[in-house]
Amino acid sequence: MLRCLCLCLCLCLSLVLATLKAGEALPRPDIPDPFGLGERLALIDHLKEGYRVTPPTDATYEQLVALYWQKAGKRDDVGKDDEAAVARDRLQRLRSELAHRHDLVAPLDADEDTLRRLLAQARQAGIRQATEATAAQVQADAQRIGLTATEAGNLQARTGRIGAEVAQTQERIAAGERERARIQEEARACVARKVKLDTKIEAALAERNRWTKAMDNETRAGHAASSATRSRYEQAKQNYTAAVDLAKAESDQVQLLKQRFDALVEEQKRLQERITALDQEQVDATERLAKHGPAIDASLGTGRSGVDLEARLRSAVVLVQVEGRGTGTGFFISRDGLLITNAHVVGDGTGTITARWDSAAHQNPLRLHPLRILKEDDLALLRAEGAAGISGLELTEIYELSRPLLAVGFPLAGNISRSLGTSPTDIVVSKGTLSATRRQGERVEWLQHDCRIASGNSGGPLIDQSTGAVVGVNTMILVPGQAGGSGDGMNFAIPAWKVRARFGSLLTQPTPGR
Repeated sequence: MLRCLCLCLCLCLSLVLATLKAGEALPRPDIPDPFGLGERLALIDHLKEGYRVTPPTDATYEQLVALYWQKAGKRDDVGKDDEAAVARDRLQRLRSELAHRHDLVAPLDADEDTLRRLLAQARQAGIRQATEATAAQVQADAQRIGLTATEAGNLQARTGRIGAEVAQTQERIAAGERERARIQEEARACVARKVKLDTKIEAALAERNRWTKAMDNETRAGHAASSATRSRYEQAKQNYTAAVDLAKAESDQVQLLKQRFDALVEEQKRLQERITALDQEQVDATERLAKHGPAIDASLGTGRSGVDLEARLRSAVVLVQVEGRGTGTGFFISRDGLLITNAHVVGDGTGTITARWDSAAHQNPLRLHPLRILKEDDLALLRAEGAAGISGLELTEIYELSRPLLAVGFPLAGNISRSLGTSPTDIVVSKGTLSATRRQGERVEWLQHDCRIASGNSGGPLIDQSTGAVVGVNTMILVPGQAGGSGDGMNFAIPAWKVRARFGSLLTQPTPGR
């Protein structure tokens, strides 16, 4: 997603021509398309604004086309023909994925269930083959450099378990923080009740003293206190005793809550110390493996080889999908799920935000929750829900002109996937160099580069090829016409220093290679 003055590509002809009569064209509304989902979003906007119709949030593009023609009143054959076209399209896409991704030709008479079953089997086989190939490579490298396969496998497995334990420990810390907040709220309520009871105790004591004095006066007058006076004295005495007991109970409850609060503080301190110990163990295991040669180093994702960098980018860079807005790109910078993207990707952060990995990464989507959105800097920091074992990218400052760079993201994800019949989460990497550093005084405010980017790259990382670190956050394309000139558009990224400066202590930077 970029603020790049892209206009929507309007309604996808390859799908519509199969269902429209000759000479019947869908409207081409002049609606900006900054999110890479032009045809579908434009049609939804047209239905809402032109026909006062709010389509279902899960409506497919084909269903939106059919709904348009129903409301436009230009077609009589909407319905079964469209459903058949949609069914044929699904079958074609299943066959296409089998053929192009798995080199399998399905039987001509195969129905949709059969194709889906064949595709599931092919995907599982691909995962199994990749896993076996990785294990075989680790064993071969270990034997070549003198480290036994068992030792290498144990170290590799241990690093994975450490990541999972760190994530679980961090979740326990977060749960403890929530419990501490609840205890503080309950303690405040107890104190408030205690204050009211203290006032009630004072009133009850005054009432008891009043009737005590009344009984004394009647006794000094030479006759016993009346039954009415004694009764009111006993009632006042009971009220006072009850109020004192209630106040004591509230005080006792506050003390119990304080003890529980202090115990949680100690437990969280212990858990944080455990995380520190696990981090050191992870570093020790990684360094031990790294000493035995670049092959093992690369196979564990700790080196800087091309294969290593590709794997790290696939696991750390994600498609950011925002309900009601569209898609952009984001990248993780820590194992506990901290993610950086552009503020204009997530808007005000109220919609459901989801992180989706490259289709070859075999990772389940995760919900994202905004921690801080800075519209003036076009930066946003989010945290993944239930994150475990996520790899993060480093932030670094590089201002060397002509430095080789990579732009990573999911440009025009919706458009391209519909046109080619592929997954919208196929990651795109483009190469280029650092063209200029746009400064304000001595401070670099923008990085200008010539990597190819488009709508959907917004929020994605600009990567230094030699180190694999993030030097900037892609955010916009400046069209020369805006500056009164002509020529090609210029690409700009927010420098890494600004990410650190704006989010400060909220950031948890990963150790290089982890």
